Amino acid sequence: MLHRTSVSALALVGTLTVPLAAMGQTGPTPRVYVDIEYLHMWLKDAPLAVPLVSTGPVATTHHGLLGPPENGADSTVLYGAPFAPAKGGNSSQAFDGAPGTRLTAGYWLDGAKRFAIEGSGFWLASRSGGDNLRSDSQGNPIAGIPVHNSVTYLIGSMAIFPGEDSLPFSLPDDPARARANGIITGGVRINNTISLWGAQINGTGTVYRDSMFDISAIGGFRHLSLEEGFGLVTDINGQTGPFTGQSGVAFDSFKTSNRFYGANLGIRGRVTYGPWFAELSSQFAPGLSHQTISVNGGYTSVNFGPSSGPEGVFAQPANEGRRSADRVAFVTKAD
Repeated sequence: MLHRTSVSALALVGTLTVPLAAMGQTGPTPRVYVDIEYLHMWLKDAPLAVPLVSTGPVATTHHGLLGPPENGADSTVLYGAPFAPAKGGNSSQAFDGAPGTRLTAGYWLDGAKRFAIEGSGFWLASRSGGDNLRSDSQGNPIAGIPVHNSVTYLIGSMAIFPGEDSLPFSLPDDPARARANGIITGGVRINNTISLWGAQINGTGTVYRDSMFDISAIGGFRHLSLEEGFGLVTDINGQTGPFTGQSGVAFDSFKTSNRFYGANLGIRGRVTYGPWFAELSSQFAPGLSHQTISVNGGYTSVNFGPSSGPEGVFAQPANEGRRSADRVAFVTKAD
């Protein structure tokens, strides 16, 4: 599997709260309150489980093969997990910090403002990261997608037998190439995406209060939605030699969804000094996570085998489709 299926860890770096209900207030203190907060969070890196783009000199690696019969030590992983003895690689994809907002609205059930019902929801901007590489008209730089081929296939009249291989989308002419010559041009685009939002509804009750401090208990229901995706699109175009007139496009799509539903328990403390206040809360939610993964792929080709099919590079009939599972999960939050 190329992507994780668990809720990402978060780091909350700052909030700005505007108590709307208190703006321009006259007369009795209103029972309705509304807070708007600015959020900025860092999301856990997406793991990269396999090497996805590699390069290497033709003389010893053909077009960046990572292992026998070529010399994998001369190859370099440009994107994706490290793969010894090749150089380079990265086991995770980082994302930029995600800005967002949180809206909280509540209603005091009593005039003393000790008990309330409140709803809250937050949203974070989607983040993405990946790689994009294209060749020039001469097939430079050398690059391909490393795979372990399981069937025999033909390049012109030359049979390529099962074993370690790669799908070159950028390959120049070179006298050192022993298998076949000819220029291949094309490119690859890899995109990892992540998005997160959540909502909760709680009852709150004051357990301690004086002129400066207020401590409240929290109990209710929490929902979180985490969506992640991995997409790969590559195009290959034969320019000269046995590849002349051959072309193709292949794509992979891996998508995961985590829907968390659980009880929400916590405590909130507030310190007030004149018109200023500072608030800290800690919450814990046990529940169930409904996890879904969808995998699909496909290709189209010209003058190269069947004209189309359901196979991508990593998405194959054996792993394509939609699967789901329910698991016990726990969510913690402090801000």
